[in-house]
Amino acid sequence: MPDKFAPAMITKGLASLYDPIVNFFGAGVLLQKKILKLVTFEKNCKILDVGCGTGTFVILVKQSYPNCEFTGLDPDESILEIAKNKASKNNVKVKFVKS
Repeated sequence: MPDKFAPAMITKGLASLYDPIVNFFGAGVLLQKKILKLVTFEKNCKILDVGCGTGTFVILVKQSYPNCEFTGLDPDESILEIAKNKASKNNVKVKFVKS
Protein backbone atom coordinates (compact mmCIF):
# COMPACT_ATOMS: atom_id res chain seq x y z
CA MET A 1 0.00 0.00 0.00
CA PRO A 2 1.44 3.43 -0.88
CA ASP A 3 2.39 5.75 1.97
CA LYS A 4 0.83 8.76 0.26
CA PHE A 5 -2.84 9.60 -0.15
CA ALA A 6 -4.88 12.57 -1.27
CA PRO A 7 -6.22 14.42 1.79
CA ALA A 8 -9.94 15.09 1.80
CA MET A 9 -9.46 18.85 1.47
CA ILE A 10 -6.00 19.18 -0.16
CA THR A 11 -4.43 20.59 3.04
CA LYS A 12 -5.00 20.13 6.77
CA GLY A 13 -6.06 23.77 7.09
CA LEU A 14 -9.11 23.23 4.91
CA ALA A 15 -10.37 20.09 6.69
CA SER A 16 -12.98 22.07 8.64
CA LEU A 17 -14.65 22.95 5.33
CA TYR A 18 -15.26 19.30 4.41
CA ASP A 19 -18.76 18.91 5.93
CA PRO A 20 -20.14 22.26 4.69
CA ILE A 21 -18.91 21.55 1.15
CA VAL A 22 -20.23 17.97 1.11
CA ASN A 23 -23.60 19.19 2.43
CA PHE A 24 -23.71 21.98 -0.16
CA PHE A 25 -23.30 19.47 -3.00
CA GLY A 26 -26.02 17.21 -1.59
CA ALA A 27 -23.88 14.29 -0.40
CA GLY A 28 -24.05 15.16 3.28
CA VAL A 29 -26.43 14.52 6.14
CA LEU A 30 -29.68 14.58 4.14
CA LEU A 31 -28.45 11.96 1.65
CA GLN A 32 -26.95 9.86 4.41
CA LYS A 33 -30.25 9.86 6.32
CA LYS A 34 -32.00 8.63 3.17
CA ILE A 35 -29.43 5.87 2.78
CA LEU A 36 -29.85 4.89 6.43
CA LYS A 37 -33.58 4.32 5.84
CA LEU A 38 -32.65 1.70 3.21
CA VAL A 39 -30.46 -0.47 5.44
CA THR A 40 -30.98 -2.63 8.49
CA PHE A 41 -28.42 -4.19 10.77
CA GLU A 42 -28.65 -7.23 13.01
CA LYS A 43 -28.53 -6.71 16.77
CA ASN A 44 -25.02 -6.61 18.22
CA CYS A 45 -23.41 -6.41 14.77
CA LYS A 46 -19.94 -5.08 14.00
CA ILE A 47 -19.62 -2.52 11.19
CA LEU A 48 -16.49 -1.11 9.56
CA ASP A 49 -16.91 2.15 7.64
CA VAL A 50 -13.96 2.34 5.24
CA GLY A 51 -13.23 5.91 4.22
CA CYS A 52 -15.43 7.25 7.01
CA GLY A 53 -14.37 10.87 6.52
CA THR A 54 -15.72 13.09 9.28
CA GLY A 55 -17.83 10.24 10.63
CA THR A 56 -21.25 11.65 9.82
CA PHE A 57 -22.70 8.40 8.48
CA VAL A 58 -21.21 6.09 11.09
CA ILE A 59 -22.49 8.41 13.85
CA LEU A 60 -25.99 8.47 12.32
CA VAL A 61 -26.01 4.68 12.10
CA LYS A 62 -24.71 4.25 15.66
CA GLN A 63 -27.51 6.52 16.92
CA SER A 64 -30.04 4.26 15.17
CA TYR A 65 -28.33 1.00 16.17
CA PRO A 66 -26.80 1.62 19.61
CA ASN A 67 -26.20 -2.10 20.28
CA CYS A 68 -23.88 -2.43 17.28
CA GLU A 69 -20.14 -1.80 17.38
CA PHE A 70 -18.86 0.69 14.81
CA THR A 71 -15.36 1.47 13.59
CA GLY A 72 -14.54 4.28 11.17
CA LEU A 73 -11.38 3.90 9.09
CA ASP A 74 -9.73 6.77 7.20
CA PRO A 75 -6.16 7.76 6.22
CA ASP A 76 -6.63 11.49 6.88
CA GLU A 77 -5.71 12.38 10.48
CA SER A 78 -7.22 15.87 10.36
CA ILE A 79 -10.53 14.50 9.10
CA LEU A 80 -10.48 11.79 11.79
CA GLU A 81 -10.02 14.47 14.45
CA ILE A 82 -13.22 16.10 13.21
CA ALA A 83 -14.94 12.70 13.34
CA LYS A 84 -13.78 12.06 16.91
CA ASN A 85 -14.93 15.51 18.04
CA LYS A 86 -18.28 15.07 16.30
CA ALA A 87 -18.85 11.67 17.95
CA SER A 88 -17.92 13.11 21.35
CA LYS A 89 -20.29 16.09 20.93
CA ASN A 90 -23.10 13.69 19.97
CA ASN A 91 -22.26 11.36 22.89
CA VAL A 92 -21.75 8.46 20.47
CA LYS A 93 -19.19 5.74 21.05
CA VAL A 94 -17.46 4.97 17.76
CA LYS A 95 -13.87 3.84 17.30
CA PHE A 96 -11.94 5.81 14.67
CA VAL A 97 -8.74 4.36 13.22
CA LYS A 98 -6.16 5.86 10.88
CA SER A 99 -5.49 3.50 7.97
